Amino acid sequence: MPVKILTVEKLNEIIKSKRFEQLIGYAENSFFDAKKDFYNLRDPKDRHELCKDITAFANNDGGYLLIGCETDKSQTYQLEYVKAADGISDFPDPSTVCSILSVFVYPNTIGTFVDFQQITTENNKRFFLITISKNLKEKPYFVKRDSRDNEFAAYYIRTYDRGVRYHIEYLHELVHHGIYFEKYLKNIIGVTEKTLDNTGALLKDKRRAAIPSGTHYNFKKDL
Repeated sequence: MPVKILTVEKLNEIIKSKRFEQLIGYAENSFFDAKKDFYNLRDPKDRHELCKDITAFANNDGGYLLIGCETDKSQTYQLEYVKAADGISDFPDPSTVCSILSVFVYPNTIGTFVDFQQITTENNKRFFLITISKNLKEKPYFVKRDSRDNEFAAYYIRTYDRGVRYHIEYLHELVHHGIYFEKYLKNIIGVTEKTLDNTGALLKDKRRAAIPSGTHYNFKKDL
């Protein structure tokens, strides 16, 4: 089967129409992931996978995680595409998902950027859609290793069609550039404030002097 490229507009059109069979043949990408069944939330590995998939979207530009569509690997390209859209037998509990995210993800505000939809089609197929909004304020999000402490297991970013794990070196670069950018801004603000102070003092001095009528004052020269 030839793999098709999915756009955000096309995906939103399919979601609105609830015709998920139209996704067959479309490839997963940086904003779309599909799974045949929901995660087994009693299994620590599946709980981690859930947190990984959602934080990977949150650490990128947001996206859609659709449960109820089976995928297969393309023989031509290194990606997966939607093979079938048969739905799921029952809906997962959104409150349980939120509870797991609040325990295993730091910061735990991620729940405010995640939306859940229980969708039933005209032919009574059930799909569970998780929408992760783009968030610039709170990210990066980290997945904890254990609920009993704050030890971080990993940091994920949605790249192409999967969540990619980034190591401490990448986080160091983020912090490093963030610190130097902050210093740069402080320097710029400091120079600007000093210039304004000097300008104000200069203007104050000039106002004290008597300026003859008809005289053109050259501010650029005096500054």
